[in-house]
Order: sequence, then structure tokens, then C-alpha cells
Amino acid sequence: MEEAHLQGGADASHRGGKPGFVRAENDHRVIFPDYRGNDMFNSLGNIASYPRAGLLFPNFQTADALQLSGSARILWEDPRIAEFAGAERLIEFEIERIVELPQATRLCFEFDDYAPDLPS
Repeated sequence: MEEAHLQGGADASHRGGKPGFVRAENDHRVIFPDYRGNDMFNSLGNIASYPRAGLLFPNFQTADALQLSGSARILWEDPRIAEFAGAERLIEFEIERIVELPQATRLCFEFDDYAPDLPS
């Protein structure tokens, strides 16, 4: 059984964007941009020291979710960064397991609008 980083524990950090900000490269790989945050690099430090990771995609309209498990790596200099306005690096995620989670939460919401500072 794999565990969180022995000294640092586990970290869960929100990433969000407009539809399409997570891109499927193929059946087993996705990439997504990383933007300037609080300059603490918690998530990136975790990936650099322990690449095992998970992604959770909640659907707040249906209460379902999709969980991806696998390995992540940071792409510091990659030409595809230019495809994401304002991105400073990319995260590449190799999918090893997919789990569909019907009715993962009791929380349901209606979409109102995007956050005003959301990257394009």
C-alpha cells in the first residue's frame, strides 16, 4: 500500500478553470496548467518529492464525481504552456485507475458565472 510523503503528509489543493482546462493527451494521460499562486509551491513540492497523486472531478449539478489515480510530474518548460494564457508550467498526469463515483456528495449547485479572475 502506498502512503503519503512520510515527512510532509498529504496535500489537497483545488485547481479549477473553464471547461477544457484539463486536456486529454491520450487515453492514459491528461495535462493541466499551473498558475502563480502564493509562492509556497506546496502541491508542486509534493509532486516533486512523491509523484503518486489523485484527481477528483466533482459534478456539482449531478452530485457525481470522477476519480483518477496515477502519477504526476511537473513540466517546467514545455511548448504547450503557451496554449494556456498566463500558465507558468504544466502538470502531466499519467492515469492508472479511473473510478466513477455516482452520488459522491449530497451537495448540488446551479452554475451562476465564472470567477472574475479565472484565466481565459
